Amino acid sequence: RNGNVRAALAVDDDTPNLMLGDASGKVRMVLHVNKNGSPGLSIHDNEGRERLCLGVSKNGSPCLLLFDPNEKRRVLLELDAQGTPSLVLSDANEKSRAGLTMNANGAPGIVLQDANGKPIWFAPSK
Repeated sequence: RNGNVRAALAVDDDTPNLMLGDASGKVRMVLHVNKNGSPGLSIHDNEGRERLCLGVSKNGSPCLLLFDPNEKRRVLLELDAQGTPSLVLSDANEKSRAGLTMNANGAPGIVLQDANGKPIWFAPSK
């Protein structure tokens, strides 16, 4: 209606992308397949900044990434190739500060880290 692009299908550097925009023309969602065949979906805020990304790695492991308003990764939730879950919380510098995981037997593990990545408290999986 107002001349803004609302949808675009493109191939950039051998990576297909479907981009969807809002009425003002800002990109709000991107669906893509990386060169290695891994699919992903990125969702952007009102300013066009990436805030959420869903993906599946080449080995089939799914992940969810949450980004702050500065597009810094703050939360990572994933399952590894064996199906083991993990949750990582990062600071504004994208340094891992807290992690929660389970081993193959279902025993939980928690680690808290300082700004340099040094563990300051942990309860390991057994």
